[in-house]
Amino acid sequence: MIDHVLNAVRSNVDDLFIVGGDPRLAAARNIGHIVDDEPHQGPWSAVGGVSRSVVSELYLFAPCDVPLLKSASVALLRSAATSNGVAVLSSQENVHWSVSAWTRETLVTAVQRASEASVASLRGAIEPFGPTLVGVSEIEMTNVNTTADLAQAAEHLAHWTHD
Repeated sequence: MIDHVLNAVRSNVDDLFIVGGDPRLAAARNIGHIVDDEPHQGPWSAVGGVSRSVVSELYLFAPCDVPLLKSASVALLRSAATSNGVAVLSSQENVHWSVSAWTRETLVTAVQRASEASVASLRGAIEPFGPTLVGVSEIEMTNVNTTADLAQAAEHLAHWTHD
């Protein structure tokens, strides 16, 4: 599953990292690994850790459990963040807060504000900035949390391209 996400992201970034988990996953894929300073505290904690570990003008975050993410959508997300400071993927039904792109200035400000206000969620950190919502299909937003979700995603992946 993680390889499908990495394939969608790879052409849209200069440097690629896996946050948390087993560093051997990153090493086997010849990409960077960042230790999650606060494991099991949710994605906002990981985002904050990345902002302290990596200096970049643009940050893109995608969890490993969205294997139907397309490279073209990631490119749109990146472009929208460059224009507006922060962008997230959205379908007609859902906003996928954990698939986001940020400029450095916006991310640093969000981390500082969230810390001051004890905000612990991505949504709570992103919403005050009025993010650009980048529209994608509902199927692309598939979030794999169960074995049934995994079976459904595998069925789609058999016919899926990342473009």
